[in-house]
Amino acid sequence: MPPDCPLIGIQLPFQLHAGAQQLYEELGELALVQQMMRKQGSLYLAALVCASLADAITERVASARLTLALRHYERALKPQLLAQGAASAVMQRCAAEARLELANFFLSWADSATAHAVGTEATAGRVRHLETALGHVRAAFQVPAAATAASSEAPKDEAAAEAAAAARRQARTSLPAEVAEGLANAEQTTLRELIKAHTAQGTTSRAAALKEAYRRLLSELKQP
Repeated sequence: MPPDCPLIGIQLPFQLHAGAQQLYEELGELALVQQMMRKQGSLYLAALVCASLADAITERVASARLTLALRHYERALKPQLLAQGAASAVMQRCAAEARLELANFFLSWADSATAHAVGTEATAGRVRHLETALGHVRAAFQVPAAATAASSEAPKDEAAAEAAAAARRQARTSLPAEVAEGLANAEQTTLRELIKAHTAQGTTSRAAALKEAYRRLLSELKQP
C-alpha cells in the first residue's frame, strides 16, 4: 500500500457500498446485503492499516476507525442474518472469509499496533490481539462455545475437545478449499505466536494448553 494513502480515500467507495446495501435490503437480497456490509468493514480496515504504515494516524483515531470497521463486520456476521439466509452456502462462505480477514488483520495488528509501546504494555496488547485473531478463526468453524473453551485451555473435557474437532472437520469440508486452507494457516500461525508470547510472559499453564491445542490441530489437519 502507498505510504500516502489518506483515510478520506475510502469515502466514495464506502458511500457506493452503503447505497448498494440499502438497495439490496429493499430487494431482499440477503447475500448481497451481507457482502456490502463486509466490504464496508474491509474498507475501514484497509484505510486503517494504510494510515498506520504511513504513521499518519493517532491511537485515538485508529481506535475509532477499528470500531467502525468491526461494527460493519459484526452486522455481516450477525447470527440473525445468517439464519435468514437459511444456511446459504454463499453467505456461509462470505462469513468465513470475513472471519479470515479479521483474523489476518489482528495477526498483523498485534505487531504494528504495539510497535511504539514498550514493556508489559506492548506484551499485553500483542497477546490481546492474538487471542482476538484466534477467536475469529474458531468462530469461522462454528465450534460450540464449550468445545472451544476445552480445546483452547486445559483439555479436561475430552468429549468437548472431540466435539470441537468434529465441528472443525465438518466446516472444512463445507468451505471452499482456499478458504479452509487460509483459516487453517491463520490458526496455526496464531497458536504458534501465542505459545511464544505466553512462554515469554511465564504463563506456563496457558502456554501448555495452547501447545496441546496446536498438537490437536495438526492431528486434525492430517486426517482426510
